[in-house]
Amino acid sequence: MFPSLVLVGYALVTNVCAPNAILGCEHWMISVKEVLVSPSLGLAHPVWIERLPWLCQGCTIRGVDADLYDFGFFSGRSSLESVQDNWSTLMGATGASSVVHGRQVHGTVIR
Repeated sequence: MFPSLVLVGYALVTNVCAPNAILGCEHWMISVKEVLVSPSLGLAHPVWIERLPWLCQGCTIRGVDADLYDFGFFSGRSSLESVQDNWSTLMGATGASSVVHGRQVHGTVIR
């Protein structure tokens, strides 16, 4: 089981780098500051809350105990079994029946 949610004292900012029907933007780059929904739900993307009310979106982070907090299938830091156990625990804690996992890319190069 995961420890209680700890809220960090800053909001996350998402940079969207293309026009997008969901976000309704006409610019090539926008920044969206995530907002605190509640202490139990944490931060959320305000446009997604409005336009996709059925969607539960979240970000995972690394913690002090790599095995406990590692959700990275591609990080190579923890065993696949440990990462799968973490996702199963998170799904059980949130009541999610499925999860979509995207590979996070750092940088500006598109391949």
